[in-house]
Amino acid sequence: METLVYPGSFDPFTLGHLDVITRACQLAPKVVVLVGHNVAKNYWFTPEERVEMLQAATKDLPQVEVRLWHGSTIAALEPYLPHAALIKGLRSGNDYDYELAQAVINRQLGQIETIFLPSTPSFSHISSSVVKELAQNDLDLSEFVTPEVANQLKQRLKTLKGKQ
Repeated sequence: METLVYPGSFDPFTLGHLDVITRACQLAPKVVVLVGHNVAKNYWFTPEERVEMLQAATKDLPQVEVRLWHGSTIAALEPYLPHAALIKGLRSGNDYDYELAQAVINRQLGQIETIFLPSTPSFSHISSSVVKELAQNDLDLSEFVTPEVANQLKQRLKTLKGKQ
């Protein structure tokens, strides 16, 4: 496999995400991180801010390319096929059930393979939703996100609180 593609919203980017990317770098010479944007979701950060978070966090991983992506995962993978696969991190059985269904659809519609990486145990409890909740309660984020992301979360909360 020449390229592994890791799609997600990354709102915000967590150490769990970084763990998946770092491990993917051990499996393929190129890892493309696709920062998605779904207009039906409410995000704390703009797509461009999320791309910047990922670029800062992966600056020491030269084989990582971070791209903004709109539309279907299948279309986003086309430039890398046939030597590419999706990579997905799994924290729990619920993640597996959801991602397996997506993998079957991607295989059926686009002949796209999916590689599942079980979470490193120390990251299995981390999700972007949990990080947002911790940030809203002004709790320590150092075991969940990079220092840069923690600072961005604090700044974003000030902005969000100012709008209330």
